[in-house]
Amino acid sequence: MTPTGPAIVIRRPRAGLILMGTWIGFVCLLIVPGAVKEHDSGRLVFLSVLLTWLVMIVLSARDRITAAGDTLIYRSRFRTQSWHRGEILAFTIATGPLSHRTLQIAMHTTDCQCVPLAITVTFWSRTNRIECWHSALEDWLAGEPVTL
Repeated sequence: MTPTGPAIVIRRPRAGLILMGTWIGFVCLLIVPGAVKEHDSGRLVFLSVLLTWLVMIVLSARDRITAAGDTLIYRSRFRTQSWHRGEILAFTIATGPLSHRTLQIAMHTTDCQCVPLAITVTFWSRTNRIECWHSALEDWLAGEPVTL
């Protein structure tokens, strides 16, 4: 671990979250005046669904992988998990659970678990970014100096 902080910090790309949140907020602003003026319950239900998605976007901004010293910490939307370097066998790049066009890092542990780390990128836009994260995690696992 460096004196200034952790060796690796990987976060979900913010641009997509900001774009999605802005779009949902804009649609909500279009729906609210019409729903209030016409007392339309259908629009208000739709608005509550959109606001639920907005909360999920805000929560997904919490996703983070941090490697400091001999500990890897993965913080997702609702929980935080940690592993020691000796409990991890390897890291791989896998396709996402919902689309074959998204990539994410998966971790294989010594007790035969495959843990998907939900920091995803789209296949066509940022494959070099996820490959850089993967090589940095592999370097950390091997105990080599990490460049990110």
